[in-house]
Amino acid sequence: FFGITSGTTVFKITESGVEGNVTGNVTGNVTGNVTGSISGGEVNPTVAVIAGEAILKGDLVYPSGYDATSGKIKVKKADADGTDPAKCAWFVAPAAIESAAAGTVVGAYELTGQNTTSDVGTPVYLSDTTPGAWSANAPATAGDFIQQVGVVTAKDGTNGKVLLMPFYSKGVTLHTS
Repeated sequence: FFGITSGTTVFKITESGVEGNVTGNVTGNVTGNVTGSISGGEVNPTVAVIAGEAILKGDLVYPSGYDATSGKIKVKKADADGTDPAKCAWFVAPAAIESAAAGTVVGAYELTGQNTTSDVGTPVYLSDTTPGAWSANAPATAGDFIQQVGVVTAKDGTNGKVLLMPFYSKGVTLHTS
């Protein structure tokens, strides 16, 4: 047994692993299993990436490859057009990223200034017509993928809000009819 107490951090290292409580922020990497709960803040992954094409603020993206030079994941605009389920959305860009440039993507992001004529709580979907975009309507073409990527959080024709959260998507369905 080896224990460390520092401010509000108390934990012990045993033969079976690390046990204890951490109050505050954790910076760095956690390897292994975490048992218990996470509270007191949002859990929203931020990933450093290289854009495989020009990405706009609010674009839904998917991992499209790996950049060996930078050691970062490459991303492209997600698309529900039915050509490949791997092209469905995993992340959203909180800012524009130029093609071949470095940037960050996140698991969830609220877009403002949107045309949202649907009620608050109404689902939005990955578009099957515009890569990277969300749509108020689920794809209706047979063979396209249906992925709910968020919800309307404020209804307004010009100042609406949409919470995009593709990282927390419930999955993708193939449109068959």
